[in-house]
Amino acid sequence: MKRKLQLSLLLLTLTTACVNTQSSSEQSSETTASEIINLTQTGCQFLETENQDYEYQTTKAEDCKQINSKTLVERKKNFKPLTLKPRKYTFRVTNSDVPYELGFYLRE
Repeated sequence: MKRKLQLSLLLLTLTTACVNTQSSSEQSSETTASEIINLTQTGCQFLETENQDYEYQTTKAEDCKQINSKTLVERKKNFKPLTLKPRKYTFRVTNSDVPYELGFYLRE
């Protein structure tokens, strides 16, 4: 009986902790709104950081390696990097007309 009571109290404590954590995180997200950064990723490029849409036709990630090996040096000259101040951001990335998995990374 004592063991059941201890388990019940433990479950009650864990449940209460989870509810408190959720409500405090909901409150903090309401008070600290993040800035939304929208990015559109197409084959081999992000549209928002380049001066034009090159409309590269790709069917696999290897296509981008080949395209970038031939064009990246020239394209980099016109890149528009995103310089962001320290704060909360939400990145919304739209993958447009790319038939394979895409990704991106942030760097300093």
